[in-house]
Amino acid sequence: RLSRYGKYLLSQSNIIKAKPNQDLLFNAYDFDVKLRKLFFCYVKKAEIQFKSHLSNSVSLKTNDAVFYLDKDFYNPYKGDNDKNKKQSNQRFFNNIFFNNLQSQEKELRKNVNKYPELKEYRNGGNRSRRKIPCWAAFSYFEFGIITNIYAYLKGDLRKAVLTYGYSKKNYGKEVTKQMDTWLDAIRNLRNVCAHYNKLIGKTSSIVLPAFGENDILVTDTDLFSR
Repeated sequence: RLSRYGKYLLSQSNIIKAKPNQDLLFNAYDFDVKLRKLFFCYVKKAEIQFKSHLSNSVSLKTNDAVFYLDKDFYNPYKGDNDKNKKQSNQRFFNNIFFNNLQSQEKELRKNVNKYPELKEYRNGGNRSRRKIPCWAAFSYFEFGIITNIYAYLKGDLRKAVLTYGYSKKNYGKEVTKQMDTWLDAIRNLRNVCAHYNKLIGKTSSIVLPAFGENDILVTDTDLFSR
């Protein structure tokens, strides 16, 4: 595990202006442990908050508590104009994402030993004929599934999440793109912290800076900056 930090420091030796010594190696490791702990605390809060915004806003907008299981509320193309991307998005939606979403909901209802608290949605329960509403299901879904639900929602529903949960009341296309990159960063950061991976020097997908923030990031792909 420590060798990862040694390789990283050696790659930065031109910035450090010297070959890193043992003290610097252990300091970098200790710093990363504390940094992961700090970020994980805030990432969990962001995850819970976004799940709440997504479930509340879209269920109110559609008047449907199980909107996430209805294909009519999704855009399989993700709004992409590029032909290849549209086809790729559609394949992923139909062959992987939506099937996995249905399987996850069925697993919650059928696995008695793992989810005894959901007994009302099984045979003999008061809600055995119903699907699990979003505010209950989302608390069990991994954040990657949640971000995919948001990414594939139709445009008006995506904007409904933003206007419900955040400060402005009118969001344009550029802001929804920024939200996508922010969610990618939160998901990636959560996975790094949860699995005790090296955080310093970690790269991620391209970030879209907000207006007037072009000079804030060290690089466009540095996860720590983002």
